[in-house]
Amino acid sequence: MGVARRNLYLDRGDMVTTNKESMHLMSILLRYMSKKMALKMLTDMEEEVANTTENVSLRNSIIMTREYLL
Repeated sequence: MGVARRNLYLDRGDMVTTNKESMHLMSILLRYMSKKMALKMLTDMEEEVANTTENVSLRNSIIMTREYLL
C-alpha cells in the first residue's frame, strides 16, 4: 500500500476520564442495551480488562462508568 506502519501508541500519562466523559460512555451504552446488560458488560470489562491492565486511565474509566450504572 506504500504507507509505512507507525507506532500509534500515545503516552498520555495518567490521563483521567472526567465524570462527563464517563456519563457519556454510559449513555451510549444505554442507547443499545438495557441497563442490566450494560452493567453485565462493564462488569466483564472490569474483570477481564481493568483488573489486568497496567493502563491506570483505562482501568479507572471502566470502573467509573460501571459505578454510574449501579
